[in-house]
Amino acid sequence: AHIRFLADDLLEGRDTGTKGHAIAARYFASQLQAAGAEPAGENGTWFQNVPLLAVKLDPARCVMIIMDLQNDVIIDGGAFAETGSPEHAKEQNVVENVKALAETCRAKGIPVIHVHYIVEEGAPGLMLNAPLFQGVKDTGGLVRGTWGAEPAEGLEPQDGDFIVQKMRMSA
Repeated sequence: AHIRFLADDLLEGRDTGTKGHAIAARYFASQLQAAGAEPAGENGTWFQNVPLLAVKLDPARCVMIIMDLQNDVIIDGGAFAETGSPEHAKEQNVVENVKALAETCRAKGIPVIHVHYIVEEGAPGLMLNAPLFQGVKDTGGLVRGTWGAEPAEGLEPQDGDFIVQKMRMSA
């Protein structure tokens, strides 16, 4: 019954600062009181005021950058899978979260830019001044035209998106 009430559309998602949030907070306080708990909030109440900073983004001044979310980097079977990156990406729902955010940005007119690290076959010109770069060369990762250099499934550029192919790390 508790979950049904708290999940009801009446509460409008319970987003912080909304009427639904206030209703849910009062409901939760009433349940604590009914269970015999003592209030520990401000002035003997169940609540503690917390100042919140609201940020409103101006879509005309925003852009979303999707950087290096390529098969070799975050997908099982990719060149860098042994680093644990694919597992971490799964644990954090990276593909699903980024996909949803990109869809929201597009719907609000915010440009989406995909930045892909691309290496030419044999890695000519790749500076080997760090172990990471040597790993790129040794694994044959992120080579132009290969599955590994492609964006992870679900994060493919859509009509209207921009694509940047970089030849240097952190470019």
